[in-house]
Amino acid sequence: PGTGEHALAWAPPEQSYADRRGSVRREGAPVRVLLSSTSLRSGTNDGYVVDRSTGGLRIVMQSAVPPGSTLQIRAVNAPDTVGFVTVIVRSCRKQPDHFEVGTEFEKTPPWSVLLLFG
Repeated sequence: PGTGEHALAWAPPEQSYADRRGSVRREGAPVRVLLSSTSLRSGTNDGYVVDRSTGGLRIVMQSAVPPGSTLQIRAVNAPDTVGFVTVIVRSCRKQPDHFEVGTEFEKTPPWSVLLLFG
């Protein structure tokens, strides 16, 4: 910014959505997960985690889930000693052949559990 009248008209550039994230997003190979919720027609469903961060997961699945609802999620390849993790649905976007569901962890799970999601 300069000084004088020009300085009064200056404003910082708008941040993109990615710049406002509280944690770094990591893409990687899709990880198959089991999902459970009363919001799902059959009560359970499967999907794939397609990116993840310490704040939440982006999941692709065949069913829509309303924002604000909660899901219980567990990696299919997780050991039997690892339980379900609760996530809150923040967005659900229709794609041609699936839904992309953006979620936030209700409580960030331990690193050892996060690694199971890829």
